[in-house]
Amino acid sequence: MELHVVFAQRRCQYPGEYGPEALACATEYEVDDNPDHLVGVEANAREDEGLERVARVVLEVEEEAVKRILFPEATAIQTSVLEPKGAE
Repeated sequence: MELHVVFAQRRCQYPGEYGPEALACATEYEVDDNPDHLVGVEANAREDEGLERVARVVLEVEEEAVKRILFPEATAIQTSVLEPKGAE
C-alpha cells in the first residue's frame, strides 16, 4: 500500500528548532478517489509564510502489517511449569 504524506518544515530561528511535520496523509486509494485533497493541502502550505519547505513523500507500507496493528490477535505463549526451588 502506498501512503502519500505531505511534509513541511517550519522556518526556524536556529537549526533544529522544529522537526518536519506531517500535514496530511492519504492512502493510494484515497488519492485515486479524491486527488485534489492533497494538492489543496500542498498549495495552502506553500502559501503559509511560517513554512520553509513543503513536499509530498510516497511511502510503501505493507498493508498486512497495518492490519495486524489495527486488528491484533491474541497469541498463545508456550510455557513450562517448574518446581519452585526448595520445594519438597
